Amino acid sequence: MKKLIITLFSLIFSVVALFGQTSNQTYFMKALGKKIGELHYTRQVSGEDVYFSNVGFLEVNLLVKKVRMDIENRIHYHAGQFISANNKAIVNGEVHNSSRIEWNGKSYTMQIDGGEKKTISSPIFYSGSRLYFEEPRGIEKAFSEASGIYMSVKPLGAGAYEVTDPQTERSMVYYYENGVQTKVSMKHPLLTVYLVRADAGGAAN
Repeated sequence: MKKLIITLFSLIFSVVALFGQTSNQTYFMKALGKKIGELHYTRQVSGEDVYFSNVGFLEVNLLVKKVRMDIENRIHYHAGQFISANNKAIVNGEVHNSSRIEWNGKSYTMQIDGGEKKTISSPIFYSGSRLYFEEPRGIEKAFSEASGIYMSVKPLGAGAYEVTDPQTERSMVYYYENGVQTKVSMKHPLLTVYLVRADAGGAAN
């Protein structure tokens, strides 16, 4: 059960996106033909700064236990560079996952799930959130704001791209139509989860 929760969290965690000048967007999360969650985010632009705020939830019944996850993500870009991320997931009332990453002008300080602080010296210009506003043509890796590592990006053809976490080997497939992201799918031994934009054919139920 814990592995499934972490997998679902990884999918949700990256959904902080930018679509032109749109300030609000809704996603529906589905599994086995039923809606199991929603994601709502806002985007604010101030000069060269772009701020993303994302809140959402999912509810699943795992064997005899009901699991509810509430999330809140805040990400900042400046002049095209990833600057900071503050993210948290609460499962059944308790903090389950969290990350805090900040650029100090020379390097990033990173703390994942309250663990030991680490640093990354190289500036980051492409993180997982960008997968939701532009097709990753020519992109080979994307930084994960959740785990603090780089994920590989592999084109599959027909507007589909496989994004893989090298540590867990879990993969998600992102789908695009005419350069616009429309859906994400994630296979798990227990079920396949889909994340669909409401204005791209997603249904509320």
